[in-house]
Amino acid sequence: MARDRSSRSCLAFTVHNTRQWWQGLFKARPYATRDMMTPGELTSGGLEVSDIYSETLRVEKKVFYLDLKRNSRGTFLKLSEKGANRERSTIAAPGSGIAWFRELFGFYANELTAGRALPSKELPLETKVFQFGAGRNSRGTFLRISETGPKGRTAIVVPDGLAEGPKETNSWELFRQALAKLAEHLPVTQNISLASVSGPGTLVGPPPPPPVLTATPGEGTVLRIGHKRFYFDLGSNQRGVFLRLTEMVGADRLSLVVPVDAVQQFGEAVLTQHQRAVTLQAHGIPPGRQMMAAEQQRQQLLPPPMAQQGNEGLAQRFTSLHL
Repeated sequence: MARDRSSRSCLAFTVHNTRQWWQGLFKARPYATRDMMTPGELTSGGLEVSDIYSETLRVEKKVFYLDLKRNSRGTFLKLSEKGANRERSTIAAPGSGIAWFRELFGFYANELTAGRALPSKELPLETKVFQFGAGRNSRGTFLRISETGPKGRTAIVVPDGLAEGPKETNSWELFRQALAKLAEHLPVTQNISLASVSGPGTLVGPPPPPPVLTATPGEGTVLRIGHKRFYFDLGSNQRGVFLRLTEMVGADRLSLVVPVDAVQQFGEAVLTQHQRAVTLQAHGIPPGRQMMAAEQQRQQLLPPPMAQQGNEGLAQRFTSLHL
């Protein structure tokens, strides 16, 4: 009897301590809110961040924070959305994209006021791609801005604000005005106009930077092309020496291993394809599958006797281009 009582007491003590441990683990803790942020704050990446200028907009039941910040890499835009029943969503763009965001919001505001269709737009900036797309639900029209980058995908949703506000001023125009104020605090003026984003195409934004070839600390080489990086490194295993080519896009990695004995032939094959691509572009012929599709379409328009000679004609055509 005494042993059973002792066992029950020990079990009750263990359960009580376990419950306290779990409660302590999930106990609400204070977190850094917007009002608690101070200059010199460190981000999760270890970069010191300072505030430059901020704007706050209230649209229907949402609050949007537009912050211009600076770290060791330069200025950047932080757009945060806080709803009544949802967690905060945030997208961040380099400072060079603020003017593009401003004009895109102005473009959508104008199209909405004019009653025209709202096309989707895509804005590549450094290692990220921002997609602007309009939609409609029972509350009205909204604009979704999605960010896709090395850390994944996130998005904010901006209602047009016409459900509660005056129709002559929609919230997208207010965003344009707020972003214009942020752009005034940039060190360099960005000469981007509405015409830069109003075209029929989907892709907008600055032209991609030229490829840059640099050396790595491990005596390798890295080639940077837009948001892609290609690494060239030598390695060895029990089979011998090899060249490893690694393509990185954000967090995605793809590697190719070439034995050192075949590196010269590999380079010659790359140069041959480069020469073919230059020749085809000079003659207005699209490469790859598009070239073959264009050739098939051309043969369908030819009379039957000439269409039967299509393969020979294609070979003669390539020979004339010195391929």
